[in-house]
Amino acid sequence: MATVDSIAILVAASLGVGFTSAFIPWINAELLTLAAVATTTSGGGLGAVVAVTVGQTAGKVLIYEAVRAGRNLSARRRTKADRPRPAGRAAGRRRHPRWQAFKAWVKRWSDRGLALMDTRARRVGVLAASAVIGFPPLLLTTVAAGAAKMHRFDFVTVTLVGRLIRFAVVAWPALALRL
Repeated sequence: MATVDSIAILVAASLGVGFTSAFIPWINAELLTLAAVATTTSGGGLGAVVAVTVGQTAGKVLIYEAVRAGRNLSARRRTKADRPRPAGRAAGRRRHPRWQAFKAWVKRWSDRGLALMDTRARRVGVLAASAVIGFPPLLLTTVAAGAAKMHRFDFVTVTLVGRLIRFAVVAWPALALRL
């Protein structure tokens, strides 16, 4: 039987792993959730599910806010970039054509991704699918939501509820075997 201290440690560790997995996609929060639920009491397992959900959502909110702030910063930089630059070594340098083609390709795909998130309903739908089923990847969708200036309340709510559904579905078999 698990003690209160071991459950508290499990919940704290789940919160930390959930937060870290928001930034590093190859840290598998689903596997941690399944292991936590399988190896502890049902109360500890449910605590781990909620902790992983809250931790991962908090990390995604930080990414979302950073992208929103970065977009504002890049808009300010563009106005400075329009000013004439003094002539120097780089003034006559020519960019490689493959680099220009790569930049054009990235811009095309970025524009297509942002076009999918042009209305509030589409942004919520794409984010919900990403949070629950994992496609498109939530990290990419988080960046797109920040770039599209999605409402903060919508982002936090949809991400939190979607991840809770995902982690609860992952944990359900282990919880069902205990009952």
